[in-house]
Amino acid sequence: VFHTLGSGIDPDERALDQGFHVIAPWNKVVDYEIRDQEVFNEMTVLSSNLLDIKMEFSIFYRPQYENLGKLELKWGRGYRDKMILPAMRAVVREVVAQYLPEEVNTTKRELIQAQIEERMNEKLVSNFVGLQDVLIRNIEMPAKLRASIEKKLQQEQEALEYEFRIARATKEKERLE
Repeated sequence: VFHTLGSGIDPDERALDQGFHVIAPWNKVVDYEIRDQEVFNEMTVLSSNLLDIKMEFSIFYRPQYENLGKLELKWGRGYRDKMILPAMRAVVREVVAQYLPEEVNTTKRELIQAQIEERMNEKLVSNFVGLQDVLIRNIEMPAKLRASIEKKLQQEQEALEYEFRIARATKEKERLE
């Protein structure tokens, strides 16, 4: 409740629950969505070897009900665009910059997602918003890099196949002796 004739918003005043409430006609109620909300973002980030990686990700968040007054005073109702989006972009860039492109898309994807979630949670909690989840939806590598990764994987498979053939031939030779 914004107290027009008083001190404005009292950050320690409990937010109104659902239902019927009597509010003085000179005061205003500031509405907040307190259900889980999603922020979807698509951006290009640099890997540790300075290659561009296109990423799509979502962050699910919810304002802390008990701190709505503090959130309104610090950020206002536009807190999503003023605080969450810039923090999300900064954290994703910071985390992805520590990894090589092939790690981002394969072996370290879950670790990267966990690091983004941990750092985003720190930033959001200190700004009266609770983080629910972080999802990396899509990772797109440059075409040349994708082709070279596929070629490398193919060569690794051929090497494994060659080793298997040698082992099988050795066992066959031992069986015949």
